[in-house]
Formats: sequence, structure tokens, C-alpha cells
Amino acid sequence: MNRIKRYKIMLIEPSPLIAAGLTEMMKQTNEFVITHTINDSSGCTEAKIKVASPDIVIIDPIMMNYAERQSVRDCLSISSNTVVIALISGVYDEDVLNSFDGCLNLYDTYPQIVRKLHDAIKAVDKEPHIEHNDLSKRERTILIAIAQGKSNKEIADEFHLSIYTVLTHRKNISHKLGIKSISGLTVYAIMNKMIDMREM
Repeated sequence: MNRIKRYKIMLIEPSPLIAAGLTEMMKQTNEFVITHTINDSSGCTEAKIKVASPDIVIIDPIMMNYAERQSVRDCLSISSNTVVIALISGVYDEDVLNSFDGCLNLYDTYPQIVRKLHDAIKAVDKEPHIEHNDLSKRERTILIAIAQGKSNKEIADEFHLSIYTVLTHRKNISHKLGIKSISGLTVYAIMNKMIDMREM
């Protein structure tokens, strides 16, 4: 007999009304269960996540501290195997949404929510997880552009980003990989088959 995997969800949402509504919707299935809810942005969030060890974290992006310009995974100190979903009610910058594995909208129906959760789980399962770097999709794209010899301005223009955003991505890439020089980043990209030497 095939047993359905149960995914433990941690919900990080400041609105008790939204949290209660999503929790109630998830009761329609045995596959997804909200085991923990956090409704404040206190510093103990990371510790609570470690204790709960959820398969999925659904978080309202408003709860994130973007002042430090870290990725969502860095801010929450979670592994690359945990699926991180944004719960959105408005318009967010593309760079913010790209740091999540998927997005739920407050106006999604129950079938849409389940489909989006499945899509995000599949996407995370397909992606190779290299624990020592854990670069986001956007950071990998920026790294490839750096390795191709593009300047900060060229990268900003190509991806419709501000120079500040490109510099932040470069800083995060260097921090995660422990590589400071452009030549070192280029060698890393080649060795990890992110670019072909013929593209140089």
C-alpha cells in the first residue's frame, strides 16, 4: 500500500486571521499539516525553526529583515532541503520573490495552493543541493555573468537591477563560496560546469 508523505509546515504570518484560515484549509488534506505558527518577528524564529524541523516554511515576506540583504535561507538559517514559500498579498520586487522556492497568493483556491506546494517541492528535489554554497538562482545567474567578464553595470543593465543590488549579490556570492577574486569565481564556475570555457 502506498503511503502518502506528510509534509510538516511551519507558518510565519503576522495576521492571526490569515494563519487560522490557511491552517483550516490545510485540514482538507492528510498530505500537508501546519505544525507550528509564528506570528511575531522576534529573534527566536531561527531557534523555533530548528526545533520544529519543518519540510516547508510558508512565510509572509513582510516578516523578513531585508536590511541585511541576505537570502531567505540565510535569514532563517535553514537547509537547502527545506522548501520556502512566500505568502503574498500584494506586489513584491522580483528579486525578493526569486529568493523563494514558490509563492502562494492570499486569493489562491485550495487546489491552487496544493498544486503550488507540489511544484515547489518538485523544484527543490530536482535542484542539486551543495550545502557549502547554497547559491540562489539569481546568485548563480550573476556568478555566470561575472565569470563571463561582464562589469557590474553590464550585469545591472542585462537583468534590470540596480548597481547596488548587483554589488549585494556579488558580496553574498563571495561570502557563501569563500572566494573573493573574479578569477577565483571564474574557476569555480568552470569547475562546477556553470559555464563552458568556450564562453570565455
